[in-house]
Amino acid sequence: MGTLTRTGSIREGFEYQDLFGVAVLIEWLEHPERYESVAFEEDDFGFLDDVIRCTPDLKLTLSQVKHSGVPEASRTEVSLSELLEQRKGKKGPKGSLLQKWFKSWRDTVEEKRFSNIRAELLTNRTASDSLLRLIKKDADTGLLTLDAKKIQSDASDEW
Repeated sequence: MGTLTRTGSIREGFEYQDLFGVAVLIEWLEHPERYESVAFEEDDFGFLDDVIRCTPDLKLTLSQVKHSGVPEASRTEVSLSELLEQRKGKKGPKGSLLQKWFKSWRDTVEEKRFSNIRAELLTNRTASDSLLRLIKKDADTGLLTLDAKKIQSDASDEW
């Protein structure tokens, strides 16, 4: 496959997101007790809006899906500096991806509608060493999460 056009890359990204959404819906069909609701592109959750899952006990998972249309994407690392990059805007720097996601998560927490709120990033790219240094892995589930203690001690130069 050749290089994708801008439109082709966007379309491929939506397909990647749709496939994840379909997997969630299949999980819900197989285990109807697992979720109270599932939503897609839900504006109520700001920048964490791609796939939303809520359990009967009001545990919320906000999934942000990012896809790279570059053929070698699985070998292109997502770095901490990329997640923290603030692009120039007309009125000054725009918020970084991590800032936007954190604000969306925090705003949802402050609503106090849910018993627990977890945000996750799904991508077809790998994490860079600088990002992996800040992550802990759950031995039971394999889930990778940002470790607040590591962020405070190891990443201060990049924040």
